[in-house]
Amino acid sequence: MSAGAPSETVSVAAESNPPPRWLALARKVLHPAIVLPILCIVYLCITVPMLNKLLKDPYRAGRFIREDSRQYRDIGQEFADGDFSMPYVKKKPHRQPLYPLLLAPSLKFAPDSMFALGMVNIVIGLLTLVVLYFATLGLFRNALVAALMGLLFITNSFLMQQIGTMLMTEPLFILLEVPVLYGFLRYLQDRKSVWLWVASGFAGISYLARTNGLFIWMALLGALFLWDLWALLRDRTAPLGRRLGRFVGNYAIAVLVGIICTAPSWVPRVRDYGNPIFHGHIANFMWVDTYEEARSQGEHPTFSWHDYAAEHGMGDVLHRWWYGFTEVCYLTPFGLSHATQILAMLGLLVALITRNGRFLWLAFFCFVQLQPLIWTSMANHSKRVVYPGIVVFEWFFAAFALAWVAEQVWRRLAEKRALARP
Repeated sequence: MSAGAPSETVSVAAESNPPPRWLALARKVLHPAIVLPILCIVYLCITVPMLNKLLKDPYRAGRFIREDSRQYRDIGQEFADGDFSMPYVKKKPHRQPLYPLLLAPSLKFAPDSMFALGMVNIVIGLLTLVVLYFATLGLFRNALVAALMGLLFITNSFLMQQIGTMLMTEPLFILLEVPVLYGFLRYLQDRKSVWLWVASGFAGISYLARTNGLFIWMALLGALFLWDLWALLRDRTAPLGRRLGRFVGNYAIAVLVGIICTAPSWVPRVRDYGNPIFHGHIANFMWVDTYEEARSQGEHPTFSWHDYAAEHGMGDVLHRWWYGFTEVCYLTPFGLSHATQILAMLGLLVALITRNGRFLWLAFFCFVQLQPLIWTSMANHSKRVVYPGIVVFEWFFAAFALAWVAEQVWRRLAEKRALARP
């Protein structure tokens, strides 16, 4: 591990004093059995009243299931009725099946209850809080950092609005990204193949929630492949044939896991279109400048890179990329959560200063998987589309920054008072 990483041990005097009472009390108060239930209760006290207030307003309740949400409900109704042939792919090929599948139980057992439908996202958000808490705790072994990350989550008003007042896929996608990044970092730390396969599997499942999960999966495997390829070329401790065989085998399994996990999406697309990644008009956003133009030709793609190249030069390409970069990587995340963005930027700075390879490579992974969002931001700059692609990365960098700060504080305290490390 790089020098200056948050999890490094601190050298203290040979004869150390026990921690003061206040520190022992803080450790007890921050125990997961105390902190996590409090965070969950606060979260439910925020989101459930939001949903209840929305449904009591006739106008807002009438808009609760509209456009995209109505399509998810209709697909969920097909599942609730026992039809898993996914006929929706012929009409709405840009939709994915996992979120409607999660709506299906409420449509089956409480068909007239919008509250039951709304609770699906609230449960998903609750799971996100729990998974984020334990992922942070597992990576940094710091209960205070885990608690602060839970607090960052429940104080994010945009995400709470998304969870408590909308019937959309973003909360589910965010939930699935947390184990992807956790698996990514654990693989770089432990070099155990199981973490590569876990990350690949969850990335594939995230594709079943939103189409940009496909870029998450490809960027994940690409980044880790380059990391491992560099390690393979540098390692001289074992015969090349054995190392190469293990390398190829690990990634063959990772790809197979991803293909299996994404089967509910690509199988019906092969059946109906002969193309496993056909997503209808979404492809238009790559080659037009406005949302209206992308949607103007119905559900099927009508534009290609030839159309874009015929009307745009290199200056347009650079302008479009820079516009998207500032929107996706700065304006949107900073506008939606100042604290998270500032802490994430601090975490990136700490990774650079301490040369922490894991988090520098996480930044590379983030940058690669953001490229489609950056490129299409000009044509579709909706915050709810952009934010899920970056907020989970922000959380992990913010946690890294908090863990580093906590480590520096403990170093100073330990050196000053010769305390035993807790």
